[in-house]
Amino acid sequence: MSVIVRVNGRSVGEGAAISALDHGFLYANGLFETMRALGGRPFALERHLRRMSESGGVIGLPIPAEDLLAREVAAALEEAGEEDAYVRLTVTRGVGAPGPDPATCGEPTVTVVVKPFPAPPARWLREGIRTVTSSLRRNDCSPLVRVKSTNYLECILGKQEARRQGADEAIFLDTRGLLAEATAWNVFFIDGGRLLTPDERGAILPGVTRAIVLELAAAQRIACERGAYPPEQLVSAQEAFLTNSLYGVAPLGSVDGTAIGDGAPGPVTHALAAGYEALLERHRRGGP
Repeated sequence: MSVIVRVNGRSVGEGAAISALDHGFLYANGLFETMRALGGRPFALERHLRRMSESGGVIGLPIPAEDLLAREVAAALEEAGEEDAYVRLTVTRGVGAPGPDPATCGEPTVTVVVKPFPAPPARWLREGIRTVTSSLRRNDCSPLVRVKSTNYLECILGKQEARRQGADEAIFLDTRGLLAEATAWNVFFIDGGRLLTPDERGAILPGVTRAIVLELAAAQRIACERGAYPPEQLVSAQEAFLTNSLYGVAPLGSVDGTAIGDGAPGPVTHALAAGYEALLERHRRGGP
């Protein structure tokens, strides 16, 4: 399957042109959601659309109605004809005058991209994701840290920093030196038999998959706590994992060269990953 691109309700192909005066291009004034589609249907679409709508309220970006966005995603997936796909929905401020004044903009620009699902490296499942602590700090005082903005430069810098050190991912701390998140993942770890994760008041994007995993943990009667934690607590954890909407639950193998636990995915990670995969399989078969 080639990449499918739709812009404002029209299929335009990979060479799509968006105005150079769109404030999403000029000033990264926009939001996006990344989803996995199985059986030709996006998983957890309602949650993603709800988060986009709420984030639009934070930055003052008028988000089109959820049913319209859902139809655009469905149209792109139908055109793609792909059973297992990556989906990205982007809403930018739209065309306006040069200068960072959104009042000059017209209707927002809606873009949907669909491509085949990129399978994760097999090494992640065997050994876990290798991470380093980023030298950058998430600003826990900024409202932007809690929205999925098209300004992804901080994450890109973190990813580049990790790659230079031979790692897969970077872990951000906040301005207080406490655990925040990875460049595209939320962080969970097991300490003293409890499942811990940085809470929503910190410098994290409240992930859709993070919320689902918290629900799975409650259903499996795994003691869970959301709070503020120093990075040393992650390094000394019995096991740890990362979550995002493309890859679900992925074991975290090491931080700054130090293995987490015995260096292999732990039992809680396996249990929650299995629970999440069961939800995906039910969705694939046409369930909710």
